[in-house]
Amino acid sequence: ALIWGLVRWGLGPLERLTAGVKQRSPADLSPLSPQSAPTEVLPLVAALNSLFERIALARERDRRFAADAAHELRTPLAAIRAHAQVASHAKDTAERDQATSDVLIGVERGTRIVEQLLALARVEHDAIEEEAQPVDMAELARETIALMAPQAVARNIDLGLEAEPGLDARVGGNADLLAAMLRNLVDNALRYIPEGAWVTVRLARDEGNLLLRVEDSGPGIPPELRARVVHRFVRAGGSGTSGSGLGLAIVAEIVESHHGSFVLAERADGPGLVADVSLPLWKMRGVSSPNSPDPHA
Repeated sequence: ALIWGLVRWGLGPLERLTAGVKQRSPADLSPLSPQSAPTEVLPLVAALNSLFERIALARERDRRFAADAAHELRTPLAAIRAHAQVASHAKDTAERDQATSDVLIGVERGTRIVEQLLALARVEHDAIEEEAQPVDMAELARETIALMAPQAVARNIDLGLEAEPGLDARVGGNADLLAAMLRNLVDNALRYIPEGAWVTVRLARDEGNLLLRVEDSGPGIPPELRARVVHRFVRAGGSGTSGSGLGLAIVAEIVESHHGSFVLAERADGPGLVADVSLPLWKMRGVSSPNSPDPHA
């Protein structure tokens, strides 16, 4: 009886902690108090508090994402409705055709926004927990340029690829997300440069990383805006081009999820924008430094 009583007394704080967790509502993510917990379970309390904090951040991110998406979709939906009403009340064929064309333009813009929002949501929620796979960025760049070639030809833009001879351009990561990153970089360049300009994708090795550079001869982005355009729904003004303001935000999210860096700069030898993405090379993963001790020595 004495042993049973001592065990019950010793487990009392743990039982109170358990009861407190059971009574919580799903919305209560406040941290647990470590003062009433036994010393032996303090690491568990700390781990639970860390989990609650991550869940709270994820919920806040989802709430902000939903609010941003609703705000951004409101404008094209309102425009589509207005143009549809104009088309339904049009008195002649020319007016009806123009309104119908405006409806299609609004639908296209809304579709692009939805696609970009879904891509951004996927980047944030996939988090690349699984083991990364080798992705050949040179092959991915060739496929992307072939895919974007019709858009470039339509505006008389020279779109090309340059890579170091014999370069092993494999990086570790998710092939679909890296393809989306490259498409957004090239698409952003094609959209914001004038007809007759050029866009070049360059691949090179840079101190154990792969340097992916997308360079164009367009007007560039003012220095004061470069740090802002990688955030959601921020667009460089004065381009006269419709866009969702999500392309570079998606690039930044994907690069961060692959432990790389993303920098925007101006061209050194003329007007234009340089988008530099640095990603760890695949063959550098798990390779020890030449100065590190041999674990089998």
